[in-house]
Amino acid sequence: MPSKTTVKVSNTNVFKQYRSDLSCYFYNEITCLTLLEKYFTTRYFNFFCFPKIISINKDNLSFTMSNCGEPVSADTKIIPSDLENQLKNIFFNLKRCNILYKDIHPEN
Repeated sequence: MPSKTTVKVSNTNVFKQYRSDLSCYFYNEITCLTLLEKYFTTRYFNFFCFPKIISINKDNLSFTMSNCGEPVSADTKIIPSDLENQLKNIFFNLKRCNILYKDIHPEN
């Protein structure tokens, strides 16, 4: 089965396009990113830590968003000193917008 999305990453932007049979995922992601930008609060960390939508093309189910940098994983060599506050702020804002992100769990 082909990939759910096509993703192209540059230093400043991320382009994402969904397969035509997965429009619900496209609209879900657009809705979540829009809510996060609209209702974001700096409670633990004074920085907007989610991608911002730059452009949307509903006809081909694609959008371009800002690149928020490298993901942090168990293999990450340099861990930001304020990582805990960044994560608290991410979780706080996801909860505030009633967004359940299933990929975030202790084993991940």
